[in-house]
Amino acid sequence: MKKKFTLPQLASVTQIVACLGIIPAIWGIFHAAEESHREDQKTQELLRLTAFPALDGVIQRDRAERVNLENAIRDLRLLAKNDQLKATYTTGKSAYYGTKGLADVGRHYEYLGVMIRLRYVEFEPIFEVISFPDELWDAAEQSGFLKMVREENWSGPGKPMKDFWVNFEFLRNCYIAARKGEPIPGLSNPDPEPDLYDRVSRLFQKIIR
Repeated sequence: MKKKFTLPQLASVTQIVACLGIIPAIWGIFHAAEESHREDQKTQELLRLTAFPALDGVIQRDRAERVNLENAIRDLRLLAKNDQLKATYTTGKSAYYGTKGLADVGRHYEYLGVMIRLRYVEFEPIFEVISFPDELWDAAEQSGFLKMVREENWSGPGKPMKDFWVNFEFLRNCYIAARKGEPIPGLSNPDPEPDLYDRVSRLFQKIIR
């Protein structure tokens, strides 16, 4: 006489069979995820190596802009001291290109901000080797230049450029956060989702216990 299984026994057998079928599949996924993880690590290492020439180029460009930086700070401070911005320039655009060195150094830091925001270069080495031009930003604010350009008059009365120096400002915010030891805005992810490798690894460990 054949022995009949009870429903709980059948359920247990079904679970065992299912597990025996799932384990090879899980292992295959696990192996593929592990290989992908290793390849990703190799890619990251390669990117770090290839980033050095780009970083060196940024450093050299920053050094070349030091004279323009000093000239721009000096001229903006003179405008702030004598409250002569609007008396000297009719538009923000004319002030931008008329203030010695300002347009060149402004483009440099805008470019650097874009490179970091889009992750063409890492912020950490930039922070370590390049000083942020706090004096330039302060002089641009104190002279009224930034307010004029962003809120009042870039190309004429009532025609401001609201996004002027947004990448330069992004760069500034990165430096402010880094100096305080806070997460870098737009770059840091304090709670990243576990990648495929981690998820599969955890699932596999649960199954084989």
